[in-house]
Amino acid sequence: MELMKYIQQAKEEYIKAYEAIDKETVRHDEDLKKYKEKSQKYTVEAANNEWKKINSEHSNIMQSIDAELKAAIEKITIEYEKEVHAFYQAKGEQIDDNDIKLLNSGLPLTESEIAEMVARHADNTTMIRLIENYVRNNKIEVRTEIKRSFAKVNKAGEPELLAFKAFKNLAGNAVKMALGGMAGTQSYISCADKLEEYVADTEKRLKNAKVYLDEATRAELQEMQRQYIAKTNTYNASSLDFWH
Repeated sequence: MELMKYIQQAKEEYIKAYEAIDKETVRHDEDLKKYKEKSQKYTVEAANNEWKKINSEHSNIMQSIDAELKAAIEKITIEYEKEVHAFYQAKGEQIDDNDIKLLNSGLPLTESEIAEMVARHADNTTMIRLIENYVRNNKIEVRTEIKRSFAKVNKAGEPELLAFKAFKNLAGNAVKMALGGMAGTQSYISCADKLEEYVADTEKRLKNAKVYLDEATRAELQEMQRQYIAKTNTYNASSLDFWH
């Protein structure tokens, strides 16, 4: 599975929405400024009507931005979930005849041989399910990383689905703030500015969700963790310097 392409697509949609929100916020602020400059010339009724008109137009535009974003994200979500479900679905064409012969031969496989077989079929959930069945039926004790592979296959994509859901919730917070009248505030800006951080966190979660963590993936995760710690330490040091 190459799920990060969907995260990148979603990220672009959120950026587009943030930019539209910022543009609309500037336009709305200009309208309010003009209103305040002219408000003294209005009757009370005219002033109220103009105020309602300005804010109603602003609300409609913001709702339109939100609706367009939701439609785009829903389309991406459907494709993302389709790929996840397809990956974990049992498929006859994924059955490796040679390894099936081994599993059905009656020959007792060693723990190392089983681990090698799982590694060989890292992206083949059908075979991993069959290997787990062999391990369970023969009461073979396997190493923790292999047990994790079996558990991940049995979860059938739940971690991947939750990772995307978490990303959408985090990235969507800025839009919710804007709809609640917080566009342009520091809280809104801070939330929108964390989009790349949300992408990086999702990438880490998706790597961790891989059925089998090979050495390359483990190294990537370790490097990501190292960078996170370094960034956190730098931030903490900056905070200490500020308060001193």
